[in-house]
Amino acid sequence: MNKSNFFKRATKIIAITIGIVLSILLLFILNIFFSNPVSKCIVWNKMEAYVAENYTDFDFHVRFPQYNWYDGYYSAETIAKDDENIKFEVFYWTYNGRCDDDYDKVLIYLLTPILQGEFPDDFYSFHVITTRGFSQASPPLRDYATIKFKVESLEPAELAEIMIKSLTVIEQKGYEFKKYDFCFKSNDEKYMSIHEIGPEYINESLTDIIAEMQEDFDYDGYYKSTGIWYNFKYNYID
Repeated sequence: MNKSNFFKRATKIIAITIGIVLSILLLFILNIFFSNPVSKCIVWNKMEAYVAENYTDFDFHVRFPQYNWYDGYYSAETIAKDDENIKFEVFYWTYNGRCDDDYDKVLIYLLTPILQGEFPDDFYSFHVITTRGFSQASPPLRDYATIKFKVESLEPAELAEIMIKSLTVIEQKGYEFKKYDFCFKSNDEKYMSIHEIGPEYINESLTDIIAEMQEDFDYDGYYKSTGIWYNFKYNYID
């Protein structure tokens, strides 16, 4: 083999080798930033199983997931087949191999008009606070439902009636929360908020509990026997 042919062959081998290395490097970079079809399909199947197991109130379609390389998770929009307004995101976290979601959107969408119908003159807003991301719960814990009202007065009996009726309506629809926050603003611009109250305390004895709380108006307090935080005047309704 003469030197010319050897040089051409060596150059060709080097070029092919460089091409292979660059291709592998490119695939590696693309996998970091965009994941790969095989991984996405595996995650997609896990997301579909997660939704089917935890949310049977509607027939949901989970769209093909997208990868967020910066935070290390996949996300997929999930939509009810019978109502496109009922939708939320499902997440798959690569660091712990778990799914969670922001189903809060669906709860707010479904429960807000129900509460508005029950309290046409008093209801102001409904919000959900959920533990997610680093939570080990599956699905995520619906920790708090925050419900805000505008009322004529802060009479204990009136507030207790609203809280009991709110809990009843929510549970009759098949939903439950770990704890509730209730915020009230009266027509004379006084405020009262009751935080972290468990469903077990929202009953007939609530009127007396609220009356005892109100003995220290303009005060942030802790009702020791129930573990309920409460405050007056300094809370706001936006």
